[in-house]
Amino acid sequence: MKRFFTSLLILFSFSLFAQSYKPAEFHINDYSVLEKSKINITGPWDFFWGTFVSPYDNTTLPDCQVTIPQKWNSYNLPPEAAKIAATGKGAGTYRITITGLKKNTAYSFFAYDLASTAFTVLLDGKQIYSSGKPTVNYKKTKAEQNMSLVSFKSDDQGQAKLTFYVSNKDYRKGGLWKNVAIQEDRASKESFNKKIATSSLIAGILLAVVFYCFFISILNKDKGSMYLGLFSLVLLLRLCSADFSIIKYFLPLIPYSVMLRIEYTILFFGPAAYVLYLNALNPNIFKRLKAKFIAFPSIIFAILAYFTPLSFANKIIPVCEVYVAICIILSLFSLFIQAVRYDDFVSICTLSSLLIIAVGFANDLLLINFVKIELFKGYKIIPWCFVLYTIFQAVILAYLENQKQTKLEQRNSHYRVTNAAYNRYIPTEALNLISKKEIFEITSEEKYVRNMMILSASIENLNIEELSNNQIFKTLNMYIEEITPVIRNEGGVIIKNGGTNLLVVFPENPEKALLCAIKMQEKMKELRLKFREIQYPAIWIGIGIHYGTVALGTTGSESTITEFEMSRDIDITRTVEALTKTMKKQILVTKEGIAIAAKNYKAAGKKFEFHGNQVTTEANKELFALYSSTVPEGI
Repeated sequence: MKRFFTSLLILFSFSLFAQSYKPAEFHINDYSVLEKSKINITGPWDFFWGTFVSPYDNTTLPDCQVTIPQKWNSYNLPPEAAKIAATGKGAGTYRITITGLKKNTAYSFFAYDLASTAFTVLLDGKQIYSSGKPTVNYKKTKAEQNMSLVSFKSDDQGQAKLTFYVSNKDYRKGGLWKNVAIQEDRASKESFNKKIATSSLIAGILLAVVFYCFFISILNKDKGSMYLGLFSLVLLLRLCSADFSIIKYFLPLIPYSVMLRIEYTILFFGPAAYVLYLNALNPNIFKRLKAKFIAFPSIIFAILAYFTPLSFANKIIPVCEVYVAICIILSLFSLFIQAVRYDDFVSICTLSSLLIIAVGFANDLLLINFVKIELFKGYKIIPWCFVLYTIFQAVILAYLENQKQTKLEQRNSHYRVTNAAYNRYIPTEALNLISKKEIFEITSEEKYVRNMMILSASIENLNIEELSNNQIFKTLNMYIEEITPVIRNEGGVIIKNGGTNLLVVFPENPEKALLCAIKMQEKMKELRLKFREIQYPAIWIGIGIHYGTVALGTTGSESTITEFEMSRDIDITRTVEALTKTMKKQILVTKEGIAIAAKNYKAAGKKFEFHGNQVTTEANKELFALYSSTVPEGI
């Protein structure tokens, strides 16, 4: 009995609807607007569930009249139909007559992602466009998306009857869910081309940020940059695959299922990459275990989205959206605490950029559910939010990199100053002898043994008792400042500076030691004149030269390292230098020194002439004396 009355009620309602039914029509009040702007054909549209009704069929009544964009999941349909429609699956017909158009004029509207998941468009009964293959038996639907404009032409009365056959077997939402926004064909094509250019520009900006992040990650082995690069990449994939897909525009053969999975990528990899990026940026925001725990669900969602049938993968998207929302809220809360606590540039910028993403994501979710925010006038702002976000993050990375470079430069500057200070005690040339570039490289077991020309020079007549401490130090400083450049210019390396005495070796070109000794004595002439002017003692130096084995190195412990120089030949050189006092000679050279100098000159094709006299002593009867203060020819 209950079913009987229900049936009577449905028949009665249908009878009333049939009597009041008027075919769906949308009137354009001013067609000139379409020359520059779009008009959304919101309806009401006639909707026929479970069948493809001919545009000329005026006897079959629609199940309901609907406005679009809207999903048929919530249409007011009979119970059996509503049960199927609630899943998003099914098939149906949308029909409307547009009036008030300019006569015999071409119009068009954008078709990508207009309906799920396949649809055909008819104009006055003639098919003008098809995306995929819609079927009344929705289980046989072949889904497809095309980056195309659907063009049609108004008739002599300025009318156009549009009919859409739509079917869906995979997506969780069904129906005409995007605006059918018509515009004159010329203006519509211009708008389409501008959109391609704008989307390509935004994608290019994001792609540059992705490459920049990965480059910094490889260059500095920085995980934070790698995670930001991954996050920027999934943002890029979302931007290039949804709403206005430049991926599909440039690669039209990509299957619908692949495009849909690319679009999903942001929902599971996005939160994971971002959380790990925040953790790398500042470990105080998330503890490492906590960050990995938050990111772990992404792996499960990715497996389900990529390796399960499309219809099932689509069903988990609402769960992914909740996961994204949780990650955003958790990150916002953590960043807010961080920004309040530290009030630094990085924390504030990171918080601001995430707020931008949160606003864009919220607006996107509301639009999907056909809720418009007046502030944004129904526009999808998420692409620009993506761009602003990644620019913010790139600025943060650049700032942090600059901070690192500044600290590194300060550290290097400190090292340079410190090293320069140490080099005043151990010259670079001395370090080179033991194959070291920096003093910090020296250990307590360095050693170097080689045959070299050795020069020992000592001040002979500095009477310390007659001078004040200030005079003593000034005398020695003036002496060292004048003599040191002479030694270095001739290739000598000072390995011991005892104030009044110097020990010098010549690793290369040992013959230059003789020339160096003469130039040192000539410099002493000039120096004595300066001393005389300031009434300082006119000091003299004695120089001994010998060729033999030199042992250089360091000894001690890690906390205290002392340099040493030792060998019998160094002792001989010092003995020869000491003889300059008793023999009243400025320069004394051993026979070994003379022999090696002569040999090197001969090897170079030069004539060697030794300008000096041989002298004998009880200590050594084969010493040669070079006492001339001018540079002899040939030396």
